[in-house]
Amino acid sequence: MLKEEIRHDELKEQADEKQQENEQLEREKKQLVHEYDALSMRVAVKQLDYEEADERVKEANERADRIEAYIKTQSDTLVDLEEKATKLERKAEIAEQVYEMACGSGGNEALREKLIDVMYENEQLKAENSKLRETLNKAYDFMKQFVVDGRNLLERFLESIGQVVEKARSGFRR
Repeated sequence: MLKEEIRHDELKEQADEKQQENEQLEREKKQLVHEYDALSMRVAVKQLDYEEADERVKEANERADRIEAYIKTQSDTLVDLEEKATKLERKAEIAEQVYEMACGSGGNEALREKLIDVMYENEQLKAENSKLRETLNKAYDFMKQFVVDGRNLLERFLESIGQVVEKARSGFRR
């Protein structure tokens, strides 16, 4: 019987040890579940942050595209106005030459008045051209502030203008 009691005590001791091990494993399991839940929550928050940042990038790209389109239309308008101004400047130079010839040869007064009007209009167009150049430079500076895909908006704009010019040139060559 003594042997049975010793055996029983040993088994009880082993059972107690196993019970303690089980309790320790249960505590560790709870701790791991808690850590897993915390990490899952952090992952979910990071996912939301990523989605929000992605949405902001999309909005910024859309805004940049709208700005680029606006600046392109303004640039096209400026180019048209510059062409007009160049034509008028040339006409004014011609008018000045005609005026000098008319003055020297005693030309009529109506021709002189018309020449004066052309010269005045030329000065007005030069002033407008100067203002438009200043506006364009401000737009270029503004575009330099926006960076999309590692390049500023001005670089993208000038590249697209280059592509349009190339297309136009290839169209003329045909």
